[in-house]
Amino acid sequence: MSVQKNLTCIVCPVGCSMEVTLEEGKIVNIEGNTCKRGAEYAAS
Repeated sequence: MSVQKNLTCIVCPVGCSMEVTLEEGKIVNIEGNTCKRGAEYAAS
């Protein structure tokens, strides 16, 4: 079963809205980030 979480990245001033999909507590997909820093933020 997958769970989706909505995050707002705070790493830079853009503040991307991201949707993170988790399966069994592990990230399987990240959408909405405009740079790699957003994906790194979501994974932490």
